[in-house]
Amino acid sequence: MRILITGTNGYIAKNFAAYTENTRLISLRDDEWRNTSFAGYDAILHAAGLVHKKENRRNQYDYYAINRDLTFELAKKAKADKVGQFVFLSTMNVYNLTDITDNTITADTPTNPTTNYGRSKLAAESLITTLSDDAFRVAILRPPIVYGYNCPGNFQRLYNLIKKAPIFPDYKNSRSMVYIQNLCFFIHSIIKEKKEGIFFPRDPTPVATGEMAEAIAKAQGKKLYLTRAFNLPIDILMPYMSVIYKMFGDLVYDSSLPDGGDNDLANPVDFKTALMANNYLE
Repeated sequence: MRILITGTNGYIAKNFAAYTENTRLISLRDDEWRNTSFAGYDAILHAAGLVHKKENRRNQYDYYAINRDLTFELAKKAKADKVGQFVFLSTMNVYNLTDITDNTITADTPTNPTTNYGRSKLAAESLITTLSDDAFRVAILRPPIVYGYNCPGNFQRLYNLIKKAPIFPDYKNSRSMVYIQNLCFFIHSIIKEKKEGIFFPRDPTPVATGEMAEAIAKAQGKKLYLTRAFNLPIDILMPYMSVIYKMFGDLVYDSSLPDGGDNDLANPVDFKTALMANNYLE
């Protein structure tokens, strides 16, 4: 099984390349890939994209050029070169994350992104799905927050905060997250079994932000005191401040949604085990 991975500097791309044999990383930053034959590859994992960049009027079109148009062009080339499967790394942000019924995403939850990042990813999903047939299977992954050693994004911000903070809110929320090694496990399973459709890779159980913070502190070898003193201000501010919602809001994938895993691979690990494994937090 030979796998081509886009995004030579991407966090998920590099971790999956290290996780799986017979992979090759390629960059889409110039036109060289357009002149490269994809023949002989069983699957392409398209992990490259525009993310973790503050949105503004000047870069709004970049999201569509990179996350939508480039994705569709890549998928069309993959199909023309007889690649059997196209695995697209999308996002939970294809939903309106602040307006989810019962804070749970189900199979019936409508996609209604509110950011250019989410809109461009959803548009790419729609385009590449039109290419799907018996010889070219399209698999779409919508992971929640990804965490792991040296990862970018919200988890790294939480990690940096815990390094300095002596106390943290003991707020009982519930969030779906996915450890990077678990995500690699799901991707490998989807490619190995030549699966198609939409998948929702996630850790076995959701986690409260306070629990995650406490586990991070333990992995760092420090004591963190959890307190409920901040819970009322959090409740008051959450509807008005997106940063508070991102940290303490409830948002989970329904347990019935497919994660892409199968039974012949090792079970995904829980977050406490993940945080302590291999001293990945330093």
